[in-house]
Amino acid sequence: MSAVANTRVMLAALCVVWAAASRADETADRTWRLAGFGTLGGAWASADAIEYRRDVTQAPTGVEGGTVAANVDTRLGVQLNYQIGADWEAAVQALSRYRHDASWQPELSWGFLRYAPDSALTVRGGRLGLDVYPLADSTNIGYSYLPVRPAPDYYGGIPMQSIDGLDLSYLWPLGADALKFKAYAGLAVGKAVADAQGSVFDLADSPLWGAYLEYQGDPWTARLGYTQIRVAHEFPFPGVFDVLRNAGIPGGPALADRLSVEDKRFGYVAGSLGYQRGALQAQLAGSYFHSHSDSLPPYTAGFALLGYRLGTITPYLLLSAARSPDSKPESGLPPWPILAPLEDAVGKMFESNLNNLQTVALGARWDLANHLALKLQAERIHGRHSIVLWFNDDAPSDGFKTTVFSAVVDFVF
Repeated sequence: MSAVANTRVMLAALCVVWAAASRADETADRTWRLAGFGTLGGAWASADAIEYRRDVTQAPTGVEGGTVAANVDTRLGVQLNYQIGADWEAAVQALSRYRHDASWQPELSWGFLRYAPDSALTVRGGRLGLDVYPLADSTNIGYSYLPVRPAPDYYGGIPMQSIDGLDLSYLWPLGADALKFKAYAGLAVGKAVADAQGSVFDLADSPLWGAYLEYQGDPWTARLGYTQIRVAHEFPFPGVFDVLRNAGIPGGPALADRLSVEDKRFGYVAGSLGYQRGALQAQLAGSYFHSHSDSLPPYTAGFALLGYRLGTITPYLLLSAARSPDSKPESGLPPWPILAPLEDAVGKMFESNLNNLQTVALGARWDLANHLALKLQAERIHGRHSIVLWFNDDAPSDGFKTTVFSAVVDFVF
């Protein structure tokens, strides 16, 4: 489906939802509520042979060096809520964004039934946003956070943004503060591009569960959580796995098992600390991705965000980084010249999922009006590997540097 066709679909859906909500608003009980959000903007990157992306769920045609592109950050979403009764509510959210297949096809990002018998307990079932990291279930709503985009070094490596399942949260009052516990379980929803030919790594049908504990206070907030996923499908490199398992190469089957992700467990440990008082706001977060496959190496990631509001303008500084182990695992294959292409393919599979980079970003958010904000941001990225940035064949192998300038308008309605 073309971008023009997708735009028409989104506009038509928006008109239908708006008309339904408008008619519902004429009733006394106002059981229907319409909301929406979006980001319009563009980015420019300096480095050739590197495609700048927001996260791994986008196609490898992001912001090419020396050009301006709007696909990385631009998105539009609409949400319709229906209050069924005092305790029950249904919600549906549709989103159009740049996807793994380079299309803007609208997708169901949320679609759940919510039960809240009191102010403490909430149970939801259906398609839910995934709370791996703080704000991870609202990364598409640009108006809800300070920078142009959540730090890609930290957030961008997650290939799933939703789950089909259940979550439960409970809130304990602590005087003027509160303690929140949330647990969730279901099947992952997400796709990521695996190679330049467009092969897709599909997380569908992968069981996932997690939980976190969050302290909500004034001026401090703190959170610690864990999420685990058991991947249901193999990496889309059938040629490599077939040769390793069936060609009679010594050590081949063992290497295939080490590289395999199918039916293996992976986890995210994440913690964060936030501070907000008056014009000052700050956030510090760190995470560790642990792995049972050599083709998805473990890595640590983190970011620090500091902003200070001056009237309607909030300048900010964002620092982020990610680190994978420096050592490359030995393949265990015989040193035969005929196996050099296979060694090269295995090496590229490993290196494509390494994370060794850091980013410094300076920006400002200008709240133009209620529910409308303009953001400008400049960032400098350098390192050796990234799972978010896409490296073309002629990209430097001994490290990279790139500068990215971004301008977006975020809105909610």
